[in-house]
Amino acid sequence: MVKPQLDESADRNLQVLSLSRAQSFSGTIEDAHEKHKELNSHMRILAATHFLPLSVSVCEETPQEPYKWKVSRRSGHTAMYAGIRSLNDHPNSECIQVGWIGNYRDRKGEEHSCSTLTDESRENIRVALEEYRAVPVFIDDETANGHYEGYSKQVLWPLLHYMSWNDAHPTDPLWWDCYYKVNQILAEAVSAVYRDGDISK
Repeated sequence: MVKPQLDESADRNLQVLSLSRAQSFSGTIEDAHEKHKELNSHMRILAATHFLPLSVSVCEETPQEPYKWKVSRRSGHTAMYAGIRSLNDHPNSECIQVGWIGNYRDRKGEEHSCSTLTDESRENIRVALEEYRAVPVFIDDETANGHYEGYSKQVLWPLLHYMSWNDAHPTDPLWWDCYYKVNQILAEAVSAVYRDGDISK
C-alpha cells in the first residue's frame, strides 16, 4: 500500500488533531506536543476487588493492640492479581487497589476478623499497605461472605458465564443486601482516594 504524500501544512494539521482529540486545542504543533505530554505524564487507575492481593499478620513486637503489621501476598486469584499488577508496568501509570483485607493472623498464626480491631490497629494496616499501593476496607465476615460466596458466585458468575437464570437464582434473600452493602463500602473507599483524572474500574 502506498502511503499518501501530504504537504507540510496538511501533515501538521493531522498531527495537531491526533494529539488533541481528547479535548479542544489550538496552537502550534510544538504546543500540541507539550499538551500531549502533559495529558499522558501520569495516570492513576483505581481497581476495586473483593479481596486485596495481600494479607496481614501481627508483628512479634506488638503482643497487644494497637498492633503493627507484617504484609504478605495472598494466595489464589493469581491471574487476576497479575493482570492488575501489570497496570503498574507502564512508566506513566500507577494502579491503586481497593479491597477487603480479610482476616488477620495473630502471632500464633490463628485467624481473626479485622472487624474486631481497634481504630488505631486498622489505621496501622492502612499505613502498612501504602507502599503496596493498596487501600483496605473492613467488612464483617457475614457481609463479605454474602457478597462474594453468595451473590457474586451464585448469581453473577453463572449469568456472566452463559448459564440461564434458572441456574443462577439467589437462594438467600440476604445475598443482595450484602452485595449492595459491600459495593457501597468499596465506592466510598474509592471516592476517598480519587483525584481528578483518575480512572476507576
